Order: sequence, then C-alpha cells, then structure tokens
Amino acid sequence: DDQFIIQSLENSSQSSNNPQFTALSNLNGIIVGQERNIMLKFCKNCSPLEGENIQGVISKGKGVKIHRLGCKYLLEADEKRIVDVRWDDEAINTSLRPVQLQVLCEDTPGVLANMSRAITTSGFNIGNVHLRKLSNGRGLARLEVMLKSLEDLENVIKRLRQEDGILEVTRR
Repeated sequence: DDQFIIQSLENSSQSSNNPQFTALSNLNGIIVGQERNIMLKFCKNCSPLEGENIQGVISKGKGVKIHRLGCKYLLEADEKRIVDVRWDDEAINTSLRPVQLQVLCEDTPGVLANMSRAITTSGFNIGNVHLRKLSNGRGLARLEVMLKSLEDLENVIKRLRQEDGILEVTRR
C-alpha cells in the first residue's frame, strides 16, 4: 500500500537502529530515505548497478522501484512519487542484475568466441545473446550479462574492447 510506504519513510528515523532492518537492508543493498525495510524492485529497463547514481519511485502496490538517473521511466515519473535512495555500504549481498550490452564487431569467424571468453574469464555469465549480420561486413551483438556493480561493468567493457574483431561496446 502506497500510504504505508510513505508513512514508513516519514517514520524511518525511529526504526533505523533496529537490527532487523539492517539485516533486511543487507539483502537488497538499498536504503530508501533512512529506511532499510522497504519492498523494492529494480527497473528492468535501466538495470541499475551498485555504484551508479540512483533514485526511487513509489509505485502503486509494488513498493519502490529503483532507477538509474537518466532512465526514461524515472524522467516520466510523477515528481510526488520520487524518493531519495542510496546504495547501502553495509550490504552483505548485492544480487546480480541483467545488463544489456551492444557490441559492434567484425563479421569474422571466432569473434563470438572472443566476446564469450572476455566475459567468462572476467567471472561473469552471459544470460542471453542476439546476433545480427550487418551489410557492411560487420555484425551487431546484443548481450545480456549478469553483473553486480558499475566496477564489474567497466571491467567487462574494457575486456571486450581488447578482443580482436570488437569495434565498439556500449551499454543499452
């Protein structure tokens, strides 16, 4: 219930020292206002990673949805529903989230293997791959990579850019 969430945020200073709230916060890695016990969802469109600038939007009946700054859904949200959120430095478990990467590459044998090796040797899993052959001897790969943090993303992009046949890597 939206009213419960708003009331919880207003009363957060009373509960922020409760160990139960800390334990729950440590599972999702986000603090909403001063509150650590708020139902959260991460926006699937922007898929925020630990270390990125974020804001929350109180959604009807679904708690607070976490967005990266600049996300089109955050920009379209009712200002009255936007709340301050931040990453919890004390979090013990930051879950993996799907991040969409777009890779422009040469259309040559082995380039997909190079991309896969760059990601997996960095310690991450590929959740999904879509490949498309372009008319100019190039290919376009859309990869879903499971990551935890902005640092992870930067490392994966750096590794991909070092591979033979990779022309450009961007986050979607």
